[in-house]
Amino acid sequence: MAEAENRLKKAILDYLHSLGHEAWNTNQGRIAGHYRAGRKGLPDIQGYHLWTGIAIFIETKIPPNTLTPDQAVFLFNAQRAGCIAMKATSLNDVLTEKRLLERHLSREPGERARDSC
Repeated sequence: MAEAENRLKKAILDYLHSLGHEAWNTNQGRIAGHYRAGRKGLPDIQGYHLWTGIAIFIETKIPPNTLTPDQAVFLFNAQRAGCIAMKATSLNDVLTEKRLLERHLSREPGERARDSC
């Protein structure tokens, strides 16, 4: 299952980069079952668009895995703040998120979005 999720993360990152987003894999969680790195609930993929500064947060889940309560709260709060925040179980979930395109195609380079995080 971890290998499938890693492939999904790579596919999503490749797509985001093709749109001009700066995005990365958060690489956090338990280390050797003892130490937690990072804040609970942070999504797997974080980033922003270089032109608009709109923040992007994507939590990848391969079914039957679901969001933890901390992940659900983080994504909800990020969406409420105007960020693009979502759970993705496939690349198609990201491809159909029109805000990834609409917000970026409607702005000129260097123009700051009023509704960005």
